[in-house]
Amino acid sequence: MKILHLVLLLALPFSAIAFDLATTITQDGNTTKLQTIGYAKVNLLKQDTSLKGSIVSTGTLHVKGTANIVMWSKVDGAYYFSKLPSLQNVKDTKNLNFRIPFNAADKTVTEVVIEVEMLGERSISISGLSVGNG
Repeated sequence: MKILHLVLLLALPFSAIAFDLATTITQDGNTTKLQTIGYAKVNLLKQDTSLKGSIVSTGTLHVKGTANIVMWSKVDGAYYFSKLPSLQNVKDTKNLNFRIPFNAADKTVTEVVIEVEMLGERSISISGLSVGNG
């Protein structure tokens, strides 16, 4: 099991106040877990690909608290996001299977990033992440 401890610095807009926040990311097999105290916005998972056209990311979520999940796809050096309403403000759920599509037309997607945003003392785990043609 890999464990990564991060200390994030959050600067609030229109304020000179900053807070140190503790974030722990653990990985065990095909499951990645994020635990936070305070606000966190983290690129939790990254997968390199060489898929062309329509792609889809699938996996299973377990959320304690509230989370927002976004997928970023890299095409020709630029990142594009896929933000589904059903993966915004996800609250206290187990075994939520997700499917996030993206269409790159005839171009190649070279990277997929799953971004997670959490507020407060919370945790999220993502297991079985898979990226393939959709």
